[in-house]
Amino acid sequence: MLMITLDASIVDVAIPTLLEYFDVDSGIGSRIVLIYLIAITTTTLFFGQISDLFGKKKIFIFGYLLFSISSFLCSLSPTLIVLLILRFFQGIGAAMLFATAKALLVIYLKPEIRGRAFGIWMLYAGIGLMTGSFAGGFIVENLGWRWIFLVNLIPAVAGIIISLKALKKKEINFKGKLSLDFRGMLYSFIMISSLIYSLNTGRESGWLSARIIVSLSISLLFFVLFVFHEKNFINPLIKFSVLKDFRFSFGLLSKITSHILRDGFLFIFPLFFARFMHFKPEEYGMILSIFPLSSLIISPLTGYFSDRIKAKKICVFASVFLMFATILFLFFTQSSSIIFIVFAMIIYGIGFYSFMTPNIKLMMSHAISGKEGMISSLASMSKFFGAVLGVTIFETIYSYNLQTGDYIFNNNTSNPFFYTFIVGLIVAILTLIASVVASEKVN
Repeated sequence: MLMITLDASIVDVAIPTLLEYFDVDSGIGSRIVLIYLIAITTTTLFFGQISDLFGKKKIFIFGYLLFSISSFLCSLSPTLIVLLILRFFQGIGAAMLFATAKALLVIYLKPEIRGRAFGIWMLYAGIGLMTGSFAGGFIVENLGWRWIFLVNLIPAVAGIIISLKALKKKEINFKGKLSLDFRGMLYSFIMISSLIYSLNTGRESGWLSARIIVSLSISLLFFVLFVFHEKNFINPLIKFSVLKDFRFSFGLLSKITSHILRDGFLFIFPLFFARFMHFKPEEYGMILSIFPLSSLIISPLTGYFSDRIKAKKICVFASVFLMFATILFLFFTQSSSIIFIVFAMIIYGIGFYSFMTPNIKLMMSHAISGKEGMISSLASMSKFFGAVLGVTIFETIYSYNLQTGDYIFNNNTSNPFFYTFIVGLIVAILTLIASVVASEKVN
């Protein structure tokens, strides 16, 4: 988890530099993030299914290997096209890790300590984000953007060695008919890719242009095909019967909306601090590291308490903090003090990291023996689907309202970031509503 979040935060910090290096606008540059997230979103369920059939340890370790190799090759990319292709393979490696990691925790740990385990999980996620945000600015400014991919090799090698030594327990794999859902993966890939392509290029092409209408129609068509296929396939990527339980489905929805917030803001804030606050990469890297810094305290605490009180209560509490943070973001201007910005980022971090651990435990409580991979991968897929939507929506709104010239922030709608913060507040409210409905499954 540390390696994946380290990579994500470093790349986000490097986005302004990458836009300048490849001489592209934020719409095209966002594809450096989006292609990675699309790969994870569209393949995580498939690798969860494979792990249920063939073993989670194998897929987990192979994911480390693929991610490491792809990261090294990303550092050698001569063009943006090559970098995008390699980022896609890097995303596939990450999908293997996310599809199996939570399932392995469920297999190896007793229910009464899983909350604390997921708290430690989120602690390492926070350390990765914090380290990436802080170190990313230093690396980009002093060593160059290629080094942001090479730093992944250290935690990757450590992860492979630890996994080989620690994962010794015999797994109980799914005993059903051996059928991999290749068609379901293909349908989901086309569905999500077409949707994201439409959202990412709609501003340039025109929302009512033939290209966008066709792309959205393809997405809708393959959504229908995906649902029909999954309901009739013997071993589907998603068992829709699970989604009929509102306690689980709203937990899933809250995870999506929380990551719309996290990844949307992670993409937008480097642009905000670089282009409007005129901070250097090192400076805004330090500010962005404040958000995950709270995980060092919050994640273990929420893990501890989620083993003792209902996870739902903690999720609702955290959602209120997220909503408060997005309200504070509305007051960000070019003249905002560092103290105010730091305070808002701390509240944001408390909200997000208080939410993640109990939300993971809530959803994994619905997993059944032998099918942990499906629930784990579905939870991870929802996270990255939210991330894709967050980056796409926030970038689209920002670009649509972008003005040329010298930007003046005066708490009015001429601020091209203002509407992204408004959307953030709406999403935070949706997260709160979904958290109120979601609940753990009592065994």
